[in-house]
Amino acid sequence: MSTVVPVAPEKYERREQQNFREWSRRNIDHATTMASAFSEAFRNLPEYADDTAAGAAGLAAGKFYRTATGVVMVKL
Repeated sequence: MSTVVPVAPEKYERREQQNFREWSRRNIDHATTMASAFSEAFRNLPEYADDTAAGAAGLAAGKFYRTATGVVMVKL
């Protein structure tokens, strides 16, 4: 038979706050890294005025490009 030792509520709350802070920090770090990676990838996309211009330049269907205003498009 095991004995259950109650945990003082303030200790439990403190531990939960620390866990939440650590979880938040890790997720914010991850989100920041992903945003930077996507931002860099989109900056390096070829730029075309529209789908017709992208096709005339030889961009294959299904490939990404961006317009001069920064809108990311998919070549049809």
